[in-house]
Amino acid sequence: MQIRFFCGSITFLKLSIFKYFRRNWFITFILSILAGPMLSLQANAVGFKWIVENNLKIGVWYPSLAAEEDIRLGPFDATLAVEAEPAKQDRFQVVLFSHGNLGRARNHHLTAKALVQAGFIVVAPLHAADHLMVGNDISKVLEWRVTELRYALEAVLQDEKFRDIIDLSRVHAVGYSLGALTALNAAGAPIDVAAADAHCAREDDSAFCETPPFFQRWRVRYQRKTTTPDLNRQIAPLYFPFGFVNGGVATVAPVGQGVGLDLSTFLANRVMVIGFKDDIVTLPQFHASNLYALFSEHVETEYHFVEGHHSAFIAPFAKRVTDVEHIPAAIDPEGFDRLEFLNGVNSRLVAFFRQSVGSSGRKDSGK
Repeated sequence: MQIRFFCGSITFLKLSIFKYFRRNWFITFILSILAGPMLSLQANAVGFKWIVENNLKIGVWYPSLAAEEDIRLGPFDATLAVEAEPAKQDRFQVVLFSHGNLGRARNHHLTAKALVQAGFIVVAPLHAADHLMVGNDISKVLEWRVTELRYALEAVLQDEKFRDIIDLSRVHAVGYSLGALTALNAAGAPIDVAAADAHCAREDDSAFCETPPFFQRWRVRYQRKTTTPDLNRQIAPLYFPFGFVNGGVATVAPVGQGVGLDLSTFLANRVMVIGFKDDIVTLPQFHASNLYALFSEHVETEYHFVEGHHSAFIAPFAKRVTDVEHIPAAIDPEGFDRLEFLNGVNSRLVAFFRQSVGSSGRKDSGK
């Protein structure tokens, strides 16, 4: 009886709604026009803005209900809601981005957008001291990169538009090339420059072991318009001391030498390593494989070995740029579809960070 009554009530309700909208077809028509865009924006819109704090430039990608527009992001064409208000209906965990040596945050705008559409906020500083990474300053620059990650997160938290929508229960990170060391160090993995020196003395790994010439490093600094920081300046953390990334750490075409594992300080709950088969910059047999061997015994670790070259993690450059300028990082082997490749990498990253939201990830240290 209860089931029959319930079904009868539903049938009556359907008939009542149908009769109402048949009599009020104009209202129905207007609501259908308005509802479509609203649902689309709620599901897909990604906001973007730059925050500059004490000469540190920080890119922030975030969920928004505003309309996206086609924009130019340096040499890239993107579709984003620039300077739009963030969506306020939820709280979102953060994925910190650390770009490669002398790279830029904007290089990874498609990956940032994919993660925002999956329910995260992306915070990506422009590392300003990469051109100083030579000799005795190498360890200082690596420490400075982590300081920039920490400071970028603190700066976003101080922005009234974001402070109430950030969920700090898990802080995640993804690092590209040298950024892998930065992301792992931010999770509490110690940097070991002596181990990297020993590797270079033992192995033929010139792309990693040889320092780019002075003029090349400073030319890139000029192009990026960064302010050279004082590496001896101490910035006391307001919220995040050493080892503040406690969620997932993804490493893409990573530098995998010069990093250690101390379980008393390492806080990340999961690690992912993506090595590229045709990478001649961070040779996977020395770097990606080494990271997997180092972390997989103690932390839940994924390892993916995929077709691709070192620059393939950068978003495709706009044709308006490549038609008039020779950019080595924009060149792909014949038959290689960078957008398809990047979509595959982004799918892995999205799945990894979704699984890292609540995972403990730490294995029994006795195993």
